[in-house]
Amino acid sequence: MAQSLTVFKHDNRHPFYRRWTTEEDKQLSKAVADHGPHQWTLIASFVPGRTAIQCSSRWFGALNPHVHKGKWSPQEDKALMEAVHQFKSKNALPWNKIAQFIPCRTGIQCQARWTEALDPSVRKGRWHPEEDKLLYAAIHTYGCCWIRVASMIPTRTQRQCRTRYHQIRLQQLKKRKDQDDTSSCSSVDIPLYSSINIPANLDEFDDLIDYSL
Repeated sequence: MAQSLTVFKHDNRHPFYRRWTTEEDKQLSKAVADHGPHQWTLIASFVPGRTAIQCSSRWFGALNPHVHKGKWSPQEDKALMEAVHQFKSKNALPWNKIAQFIPCRTGIQCQARWTEALDPSVRKGRWHPEEDKLLYAAIHTYGCCWIRVASMIPTRTQRQCRTRYHQIRLQQLKKRKDQDDTSSCSSVDIPLYSSINIPANLDEFDDLIDYSL
């Protein structure tokens, strides 16, 4: 028997998901100019409805004129690999320190570049059945919190886990439609984060997955 796994729906009204407005960007830029790019709790007080973390992420990810946002060069990749190797013995890689070796890149950018493109331990091809079962177990535990889901699958990144989840969900919907052409699943626009049916028995999980993807 399949059990329903309910995960969070994307809510555009929540400040975490709400798109930044031009006015908010102006408020943030002025606050940074007045107080410097360090006192984020103070800076957030000048941008109503935004947290210190959101303001910091927005500044370094989109507004800081000194941060390079384009394609990574071979020289940057080499510098990043050397910096990661230097700090590899630590339990957790200190991305802000690593970023000091790559001018005009932030710790977040360095972490994303490493995990999504350079980390040799990350698999790039077809998902193995064992990885899919780990994904199933992780979603049962964490829902669609991809940073936590990926932490349970050492060979895959957050983006890969999210993509694979949606592949499986689409396969489930197609299977339901094939089984019952009158099912409403074929005509409903399902939200990005909705509920999916995943079997309680791990062995049944194989029947839902097309391993050719």
